Amino acid sequence: MLLDLIPDFNPVLGLLDDMLLLPLGLWVFYKLIPAQVMQECRQRAEEEPLLLERNWVVAVLVFVLWTAGLLLLVHWLVRQYGDDDLRPYEWAVLAGTGGVAAIVFSVWMISRLRYEARRRDEWNVALLADAGRVL
Repeated sequence: MLLDLIPDFNPVLGLLDDMLLLPLGLWVFYKLIPAQVMQECRQRAEEEPLLLERNWVVAVLVFVLWTAGLLLLVHWLVRQYGDDDLRPYEWAVLAGTGGVAAIVFSVWMISRLRYEARRRDEWNVALLADAGRVL
């Protein structure tokens, strides 16, 4: 951090000043924003929701990387702490772990898609209501 009252090599006190200065700095910057600008930004955020395009390639890539990391961790734990009787079944443990990760990812993705569809429908209804008032 640029402003470091207590050097970070002190185990607890060095990080304590960072934990105090960062929120204090954010609060100061928040208070420096003019009230009219904050009002306009909040109003614009309510009127124009942020609609981002879905990037399935990145979502699948993140899933694959997290699953690979999880499988490597399980593999290491089995090799490090598992007994010799468990090692022949390591493939089953890894397959089960990967399967659970795939199910969790699928459930999360489906719930996210349903949430986005519901939000899009609400937004379309609001737009049609506004268009009806304008006409």
